[in-house]
Formats: sequence, C-alpha cells, structure tokens
Amino acid sequence: MPENLRTVIEDIQKKLKANDYQNEEHVRLSLVARVVQALGWDIWDPAEVNTEFYAVPREDKTKVDMALFSTPQKPGVFIEIKAVGKLMNDNDLAATELQVRDYNRNNSAPFCVLTDGRFWRLYYSFTGGEFAAKCFRNLDFRNDPLDDVELSLDAFLSKENVAGGNARRDAEVEMQKGEWRRILESLVPQAARKADETGESAIRILIELMKEKDLPVEEDAAKAAYQDWRIRGIVKPWEPPKKEEEHQNDDNGNDDDDKQGRRRKKRPITHFIFLGQKTDANSFVDLVLEVAGLLKDRHGTEKLATACRGFSWFTFGKQGNPDPKPVKGIQSNGQQLYYNARFSSNAKEEHTFRLIERLGYKKSDLDIFPSKE
Repeated sequence: MPENLRTVIEDIQKKLKANDYQNEEHVRLSLVARVVQALGWDIWDPAEVNTEFYAVPREDKTKVDMALFSTPQKPGVFIEIKAVGKLMNDNDLAATELQVRDYNRNNSAPFCVLTDGRFWRLYYSFTGGEFAAKCFRNLDFRNDPLDDVELSLDAFLSKENVAGGNARRDAEVEMQKGEWRRILESLVPQAARKADETGESAIRILIELMKEKDLPVEEDAAKAAYQDWRIRGIVKPWEPPKKEEEHQNDDNGNDDDDKQGRRRKKRPITHFIFLGQKTDANSFVDLVLEVAGLLKDRHGTEKLATACRGFSWFTFGKQGNPDPKPVKGIQSNGQQLYYNARFSSNAKEEHTFRLIERLGYKKSDLDIFPSKE
C-alpha cells in the first residue's frame, strides 16, 4: 500500500537535513520514486512510470529520467533528476532547463519537473515564451512548510489531478497569476526611485503604475511586493566574519547592509504597538522576541511553536543556529525555541510580519516606531 504523502515528505525532510542522499541514484530511487508512488502513480508499471524514457527517439538518444503516463502513449509529466545541490547554481539550472525544453520538441508533456531532491521546480509546458518563464512553482522540501509542499504536489502532480485535467486548469491559473506578479515586481524599483525623488509613498506609486497597465492591485499585495524587493539581497546565508573585518550585527540597531553591501546607519526602534498594545523594544531582535511573547500569551505555546516551525530563522535547540536568541517560555519536545539573530534589521522586521501573518493577523496590526535620535 502506498505511503501517505505527508509522511513521505516529513521523512524526506529529515533525511535531507541529515544529508542522507549522497548521489543522483539516491535521489531517484529513495526520494523521487517514493514521492511519485505516494501521489498515486504505479511505480512498478513501466507503462505508467517509465524511467529512461526516449522523448525524441527519431532524433537522438536523449532520455528523460522519469516520464509519467496517465494515458497510454501520452506523457503527463517529465521529471529530470539531479543530485542534491545541483540546481542551486544558475548555470546548472539554465543548462538543465535547456535539456528539458528539448525533451518537449516532439513529444510534449504538460508538466515538467526539475528536482535535485531538495528543490522541485514545476513548469507548465503548454504556454508560450522561454522555458524558464514557464516555471510556476518552486518548492524547497528542506525548509518550506509541509502544508505548502503537500498541497502543491497533490494539486499539480498527483495521478488523479493530472489524469482528470484539474492540474492543467490550476496551472493555467497560476501562469496568469505569475505574469501579473512579474509585472508587479518589475515595477517596484521604478516606484521606489520615484518615491525617493518625490517623497511620496512607494506603495501608492506602485498601485498607480499598475493601474496604468489596467492591472488593479490591492494595497496589501503592493506592500508585500515592495517588502520582498526591499529585503532581496539583504537576507544572506550567515558566514563567519573574517577577524579583520568582524562586525556586529544590528542587535542594537546600529548598522545594516544595503543592497550593494555597503554599511549604512540604521536607527534603532523605541517601541511598537501590536493590536493596540504598546511594548518597549530597543532593537529589532527585541521586536521579534517581544511579538512572539505576545502571540504566545494570546494563542498558547503549542500554537506559536507550530507557527514558528515553518520558518528557517527559528530553531528548536541551538544546533544550526549561528546566533541563537531564546524565545522565552516556548519549548517543544523538551527543546527551547531560538531565533537566529544573524539577519539584517530589515529582515528581522519582515520575519516579525511573516510570523503575525502566519497566525492570521495583518501587517497593519503592527506599528513599529523608530528612534528620533
């Protein structure tokens, strides 16, 4: 009997964190095949799950690692498999996208998947444009919330939804949303420049720019796009500082990196107001920890612990956390919850917003007040 998809994803996540998948065959047999089977495909029937499938037999001997057939002779999904870490390099990704694009020359599958086990990039082939632009979903098995991974895999890759046409209909909707998002994101730098020049709100400018293209956008969506752009390039994997260049993070609100890596002064905060309650906070680390404490008081320890578990910047225990700050009163299975303070102040601010949103609040429910010094 096939394993439950949720159970499979949870186990794979643990094995990825333990670096158990050492080569491409490990990923193919012990990871991808398990997922495919849990999605309802018969991995023991080569007419349904065809490994080393000749996509264009008359032109060359290029083979797809795995092809899924819900209908005889008509592939529904092509899966190209790499060893863990082989899709993190832009050049490797571009080369693999070109490879999969060529699979679809004469024998197209509606869906293509590029995966190294950790990252799963989903493409909808039956749309125009460059192949790279056909990617509508990018999943991180190691760090993404389990719900997001499970729902996405079921919606677009389960045998039931591929065979029944629901996957294609949902993918077409996602592609339309993706084009809308790409336009929105492309306008953010223009809105930011204009805001710097005029002193107007970048969010309001962004909304007006979208209106000019007959693409209405809600204020929350515009604000989210602006926030994503603002922290892009600032949130970086932590690396130990060189001794001669060692620099304190902004725990006391002192410094921050701009997008070019230059140091710039960041004024500390004095307090914040969350749902009408004023709380003192002298730094952005205080902001994260104090808001977490308020959420614990409102929702209980277990619910907050569950909410934090989906974010990579929270850890249970200090392992893998280069600058752990304890979230007081929050434990799970005997392990203390810690926040990784090795992020910029902008990132810490965004982490706080993401946390309250996870528990059903809006960004407008939290006001942060900088120092006037």
